[in-house]
Amino acid sequence: MRTINIEDKKIKLHGSTLTLFLFEQEFNEDMLGKIAELAKVATSLENLGEALENGDFSALSNLKSMTILRIGWALNKSATSSKTFPNFEEWLRENEEISPFNPEFILGVVEETMKGCFRGTGVVTEVSKEQGETKEAE
Repeated sequence: MRTINIEDKKIKLHGSTLTLFLFEQEFNEDMLGKIAELAKVATSLENLGEALENGDFSALSNLKSMTILRIGWALNKSATSSKTFPNFEEWLRENEEISPFNPEFILGVVEETMKGCFRGTGVVTEVSKEQGETKEAE
């Protein structure tokens, strides 16, 4: 589990098999295909923040904005034990400060998805900000 800060708002993210279930339950589609979209973006994460600051959005060309937000919603719901968690549309309204183009949000979603949903598989789960180092799932 990790907590990311978006404009002074803390958002908890937790990836697990529950995340996969919650995603499918809310969006009526399997999350695995969406994870494949994330994998295409993950290769560009090392310099994503710098590129976005310079107005270069090419690293995001393989990512659909709703994909990152939907997965972020499922990760956030997985991190919460509340029975009254908002549906996706309500969550977006409550979290207007979240941008699908925010590097910290993208990185948090990608890493937590890979770490939580692929635990024990040896899949690369973390992209270091220093020289593109990677870590595998434990």
